Amino acid sequence: SRTACIAALDRLIPITTGATHRPPDLSDAMAFATLSWTAHALSDTPTAHRAAGQAEERLSVLSRLERIRVGLVLARGSLAGRDTEGVQARLRGLEDALAAWPLLDWQARCLASASSGVPGPEPGALVEGLSPEDVKGLVGWS
Repeated sequence: SRTACIAALDRLIPITTGATHRPPDLSDAMAFATLSWTAHALSDTPTAHRAAGQAEERLSVLSRLERIRVGLVLARGSLAGRDTEGVQARLRGLEDALAAWPLLDWQARCLASASSGVPGPEPGALVEGLSPEDVKGLVGWS
């Protein structure tokens, strides 16, 4: 909802304002990625692209897993902005790294499906041992 996006902006703007004067880290990269997602959801494409660029500038200091997490948030932002090519490009950049993390790989496949308009992948073994409520929550995420 627009209200949730505006509330997110109220939190994100102060966090990201001083980021250029700090050493880059995961929290700033994730804040910029989330700001990009929020701006996309509000149809503010210029802000979304600037924030995505700021997130990308911080990727080099992050671990492989952290880069994947930030990349998935950026892909979600592209999806919110209906930028199908942006979603696909971001996910292509993560493909090789995702094999080690089945849940993140499944989330990436869900994003790819959503961006191309096809049904999402089944969670498969990810739901083994989960309660029916947890399975519903996981599948509902996609």
